[in-house]
Amino acid sequence: MIELFREMLLGVAAAALCSGAAVLFARGKAMQEVLRLAAGLAVLLAVLQPLSQFRLPNLLGKEQQMPKTEQVHCGEMQRELANAAAQQVEVYVQARAEQMGIPCTANLQLVQEAEKTLVTGVQLTCSRNTDTAALSQMLVSECGIPKELQIWNWTD
Repeated sequence: MIELFREMLLGVAAAALCSGAAVLFARGKAMQEVLRLAAGLAVLLAVLQPLSQFRLPNLLGKEQQMPKTEQVHCGEMQRELANAAAQQVEVYVQARAEQMGIPCTANLQLVQEAEKTLVTGVQLTCSRNTDTAALSQMLVSECGIPKELQIWNWTD
């Protein structure tokens, strides 16, 4: 609450100072009147802008909950975002492997639990002849996927 008043006071002071200087340097009575009108609007905005962020406390003590349909929609949205993020990680891992000279495909394994998406592992498909130690270390250091969660499938 104090922060709200502080923000209001600073805004009003800044608006008054700037508009006062503008009116002082204005030439002509008509221009001063226009600047005074603009100054009044600036002060009004300086008061109303912090109030737009103010939220009253819930005095009835009842928790407001989203309707079930909105909760379901949010859950679907979170799953879609998690899948999109997983696809981006897969693309990144494949690009980094390609930079290391290791052609492979990556497939992140995900589990949905209690409105959270958890990574349970990564499945990598590549040739047995490649040096996968560097790629495995990259997965640990850059992606945070420990070696225990890395599953290797060999194409030959």
